[in-house]
Amino acid sequence: MNQVNYFSDIGLNINITPDDNLKIQGLSSLQSDLKNQVLQYAKKNKWQILFEIKTQNKTIQEKIDILWNQADKLADWIDDSSSTVPWQERAARVPELQEMSLEIDNLITQQDDGNGK
Repeated sequence: MNQVNYFSDIGLNINITPDDNLKIQGLSSLQSDLKNQVLQYAKKNKWQILFEIKTQNKTIQEKIDILWNQADKLADWIDDSSSTVPWQERAARVPELQEMSLEIDNLITQQDDGNGK
């Protein structure tokens, strides 16, 4: 993946808040167009960025566990029929959940092949 390098390459620092949101430092130094591109990129790739930051120096099994937890939370959010978030907005995140599932599969394959850390 290496999503975090995207931010550091343009002089930004990215961290995770306690409630699993991204905090991007240095945005004020960017021109408006680049700032908007960065924010769109962060929104589109949020789960990958969170995953990359949370799993630095982790074993394959730890990465699987972390991603499984993220995917489970997202699945619960998507499936929450009592949510006040419109179903269209929740349904729009299904592809993100599918990407997470594929990444979990990739990690399990790495683990099974003995390529894990």
